[in-house]
This record gives sequence, structure tokens and C-alpha cells, in this order.
Amino acid sequence: MTRKDIQSMMWPLLLLMALPVLGLGQTGPQPEKNATAHLQLVDYVRPLVGTQGEGNTFPGASAPFGMLQLSPDSEDSLWETASGYEYSDGSIMGFSLTHLSGTGIPDLGDFLFMPTVGTLQFVPGSKAHPDSGYCSPYSHEDETASAGYYRVTSGIQRHGGTYGG
Repeated sequence: MTRKDIQSMMWPLLLLMALPVLGLGQTGPQPEKNATAHLQLVDYVRPLVGTQGEGNTFPGASAPFGMLQLSPDSEDSLWETASGYEYSDGSIMGFSLTHLSGTGIPDLGDFLFMPTVGTLQFVPGSKAHPDSGYCSPYSHEDETASAGYYRVTSGIQRHGGTYGG
């Protein structure tokens, strides 16, 4: 084959590759020109999936291959909360910076912190009475999680407000 033969075969291939870029040859419904919301792949991320039962995932913010994974911790001793967070728990013990998803066992020995205002508490309290320690009750209605973002606002007024990352 000569160079001229190769070039003559490349033109049809280049034209086929250019059709989608130029918007020609598309089939199916066309998007509205005045569409206000354009969904991106990140809009389909649901960080709370796997946080209940045996999923062992955490909902907090984490960059790919990041060294920090800021996320709430609701329990530190049960197998179901190996990632530190269990959706069905009604209180947050605090926040820590290192988590692993899906390990199946508690990991990393996180340093837990809970921002607070007022009298310092040095014991977590019980799940039945979180106000007896530094744990704080919260509601999922006031919890927001999306890709790279976590926030909770309810029940933690005694600890000083809104927390998130």
C-alpha cells in the first residue's frame, strides 16, 4: 500500500468519527435548547447507599486515593458499623478523618472529634441517652450527602451547629 492509498482510506474513517462531534447522524430524542438542568455523572452518586446493614460504607467526603475521608461515626464496636457509620443509628459520636469502605471489620483506630460548645463531656453516652455524653442525636431529614460533601445540622445545636466537609 502506498501513502496515497492509506490517506484515501482515512477520509471515510475521519468523517465517521466527526459525525457525533458535529451532531450529525444522531438518532433518538434531542435535548431541549432551553433545558435548565444538565445532569452530570456525579449527580447519580448516592453516598448513603451501603451505610445500613452489612454494607460497611461511610457517607463522608473523600477524594479518589485521598489520605483523608472526613465522615461521621455513629458506633465504634459493632461489626455492622465497621466503616464507623450506620444509617439506622440515631446519634453521632463524632467525626473522624480516616475511613475504609467495605472492609467488614473496624479499622484504622480513628481519632474521633466532636466540636462542642459548653461543658466538655469525656464519655460518649449511650444510644438510648446520647445527651448523657458527647454523642449527639440527629435526624436524617437534616443530613445531606453528595459526592465529596457531607453535612448534618439537627440535634447537634448543643454542640455548636452545622458540621460537614
